[in-house]
Amino acid sequence: MNLKAYHIDKDTRLVVIPASAEVFQKAMKLGYVDILITAGPTFTSPGCGPCLGTHAGLLAV
Repeated sequence: MNLKAYHIDKDTRLVVIPASAEVFQKAMKLGYVDILITAGPTFTSPGCGPCLGTHAGLLAV
């Protein structure tokens, strides 16, 4: 799905967790971060948060 023309619905939560600082920097250089910011996500610190369970807690409703 191309997010350029979309914004996340108010009842939806999009969390973006870059795999590493290097991946995040490359995504910024390629313009992906700007596209995502327009769509309205929440960015967390780069790292393997979800698989370790250390990604700022559980997602809530």
